[in-house]
Amino acid sequence: ALIETPLGAVNVNEIAAAPNVIGLMWGAEDLVAGLGGSSSRFSPDEPRAGTYRDLPRYVRAAVRLAAAANDRFAVDAVHLDIDDVAGLRDEVLDAVALGYQATACIHPSQVATIRDAYRPTAEQIEWATALVAALKPIGITITTSGNTYTATRGCRKRMSDCQARAGGSNIVNFGGFPWIPTSSTYSQVGQN
Repeated sequence: ALIETPLGAVNVNEIAAAPNVIGLMWGAEDLVAGLGGSSSRFSPDEPRAGTYRDLPRYVRAAVRLAAAANDRFAVDAVHLDIDDVAGLRDEVLDAVALGYQATACIHPSQVATIRDAYRPTAEQIEWATALVAALKPIGITITTSGNTYTATRGCRKRMSDCQARAGGSNIVNFGGFPWIPTSSTYSQVGQN
């Protein structure tokens, strides 16, 4: 679901919870236009030039939270300033750090920058590979469903509350795209 109107923004949790919704994306420019505003970003002569104003930042955070709370993927908005490669990279790195699974682009020249920011490092791949290898001998496998990673022991029982957000398994299985680890810890490891 595309969240780009004031009505969509204030109802983002209900939208994310709808059974036919699999993910969320937000749009800053249409959102600000719907508010009667003129720009989602600070202008070059303002402090924080090129970055989002507070209201779009709020909606960006609300979209990410609603997606995570409802086990949906989240896509960050486009960066309209095609020539601002450094700003795009900073924004995408922030999206990765917040757990966004993807960033939309408005121009083909942005693709490489976005992919590079989401690509796991050699250290992350090494960690993920070691994690999967360490769990396998004790009969624990990691499976994915949407944005949730569940560890199971054998075929007998799913371990509840054994979730790792952006855990190691998907880097190994999916080459790190679109989900990569944001930390090296699991929230809990269950018992059989």
